[in-house]
Parts: sequence; C-alpha cells; structure tokens
Amino acid sequence: MGKLASFDLFFLHQFPENAATVLEGLAPADVAETLALSLDDESQDAIGAVVEKLSPAFAAQCLEVMPAAASARLLDHLDDATATAVLRNAEEPTRKALLGGVSQSRATALDRRLKFAAGTVGAFMEGAMTTFRPATQVSTCLTRLKKSREDAQSMIILADTKNQFVGAVTLSRLVVSDDKLKLRDLVTSALQPLQQNMPIDAAADSPAWAQHAALPVVNADGEIVGELTHERLIAALTGANAIENLMPPVSIIANLGHAYLLSLRGFASLGDPNPNTSRRTGNE
Repeated sequence: MGKLASFDLFFLHQFPENAATVLEGLAPADVAETLALSLDDESQDAIGAVVEKLSPAFAAQCLEVMPAAASARLLDHLDDATATAVLRNAEEPTRKALLGGVSQSRATALDRRLKFAAGTVGAFMEGAMTTFRPATQVSTCLTRLKKSREDAQSMIILADTKNQFVGAVTLSRLVVSDDKLKLRDLVTSALQPLQQNMPIDAAADSPAWAQHAALPVVNADGEIVGELTHERLIAALTGANAIENLMPPVSIIANLGHAYLLSLRGFASLGDPNPNTSRRTGNE
C-alpha cells in the first residue's frame, strides 16, 4: 500500500469510522506497514483516531506485525480504554513488548487495568486519588487544596492509616465550616464507594453521579484503589472515545455555588489549567 498521501490522511482524520471499515477489509500486515510508514508528529492524531475505531482484535493483529518503535508510539497515543482493549487481544509476547515500549507511568496504568476483567469498574478506573485523614482540620485541608494546584472536586475523600475508605465531605460544606473543625465532623454518610470488581453497568446505577463527577473505588478490604470518573463511565458504557461533549450529570447550579464559595475562601482558580496534571496517590 505504501505511505499515505495527504489526502488519505485528511480522509482518516475526517472520517475515522469509514476509514476503519475500509482498513478492516485489508490484510493486517498491509495495514500495519502503511500506518507505520505514515506515522509521524503530523499524522499520529489522524491515525490514532482510526485505530480507536478498529475492532480491538484487528488493531492487535496490526500492532503485532508493526515495527516495535511504531507500534509502541501508536499505543502510547491511544486513549486508555482503547489501548487496554487492544492489549487484551494481543498475544502475551506482543503485549509485554508493547508495554515495554511506552513510558513507565503509562505501562503501569495499562498493566493495572489489564488485571481486572473487562467490563468491570477496575478496568476503567484511574489509579490515583488524593485523600485526607479524618483528623485533618478544615483550615489545613483548604490550604493544601489551594497549594496542590489540582482540580477542585465536589467532595473530599477521607481514608484511615490503612487507606481504607472512611467517608466523604462535600466541598460546599467544607468551605463554609469553621476552620478548627475536623474533617470527620463533616462526613456525609450518603456516599457509597464503588467496588473494583463491580460490573460497570451496576456502577452506573449509583445515585451519587447526580452530584459528583468522580467516585472512589475500593477493593474487598475497603482500601481505596482509585476513582471512576463520569467521563470514563460514559466511555465504558457507550464505547465512545471522543466524549468531550458529554457532560457529567452534575447540577450546574451546584457547580456555580461551589465556584462562588471557593472564591470567598480565597481559591483563585478551580484547578490546574493543564488537563494532564495527575493527582497524587495517598493521604495528605
């Protein structure tokens, strides 16, 4: 097939689903050769968008015969859900080689997702979540939140010394509470964490999605192992990867209220302007 021309790349970028249908009618080796020859800084967005529309089994076949450098670069450019699905369909040697070609942090995240059965909360959760000790004072919590430069969530998660889930404090209550109060005095009993092995369909039934854009995930011992965002929930349920236009079902009025209360308490910004900023793991 050879290297893709500019018009071909335009077609891939504008019509990824149609392009994926065409490619799946060809031999995986031919598709792999063409994509590898065409993969560069300018084309990787278009090629990545098409690979995300391929069936995971066909994409895995292509990556298995693609040069190692190209396959690793392409895998690193895919979203986590697609990358995990492709890796599940790859042979064990190929899977190890692909994981060895991406960054250590990405390999760790993908490997963690692979440990869970497909269609479970664990396979779609993010593995880092900031937590606070129940004995932390309100003033200390607010100070650390402001210094952290992380997105201000609608709730603060509390964990004990074993990182077991204790409860949650809503941000709206936190910012209007006395500075000397302990976080444990503000805990709401309404929030129930998700179980890591819970089917993703069952997780969607949690009433907490009406108020929060992310929920904590725990293992069988109640230890916090990550969080499931509403964005990842939607991606898991629909198979969609481009979900920028799907907003969490969190009340707009509630978000405006949070913004107003945060401004009163001295928050200059609701979060880091860099959307790729990762959260810290563990207790504050």
